[in-house]
Amino acid sequence: MKDVRKSLAAVGVLALVTAASAHAQSPASFGLGGGITIPAGSTSDGLKTGWHGLALVDFKPQTSPVGFRIDASYAQLKATSTAAALGDEKSEIIDGTGNIVYSFPVSAATKVRPYVLGGGGIYNLKTKFTGGTSSSTTKFGIN
Repeated sequence: MKDVRKSLAAVGVLALVTAASAHAQSPASFGLGGGITIPAGSTSDGLKTGWHGLALVDFKPQTSPVGFRIDASYAQLKATSTAAALGDEKSEIIDGTGNIVYSFPVSAATKVRPYVLGGGGIYNLKTKFTGGTSSSTTKFGIN
């Protein structure tokens, strides 16, 4: 878990440094989000629907359709009754990603602005068990 915190701190520092230099050249935007997290496939056998939160910093020059986004999220899902009987209590997912964003050209009057993004990041999955013990794994991935 310490490695994840260090990695997320490094991403945060990079975001601040990049934001300071990008602000002088182009606008930066900030965002917050959240919602429900629905497990799929075999994951739904052990986890119930949970929740997540997200924070992001977006950098995009006004004259370019291509920008850069850094985001971090946290999700929490409680164990199903079957998994809880085996000692699982809940799972937490923490991630930090960096993405290239392409915004499709639209007229200035349009309120919907479609985009696609792709990049990579670091993902940490932590499972907490009844009795206070936990298991954690951190991996790099693409999105």
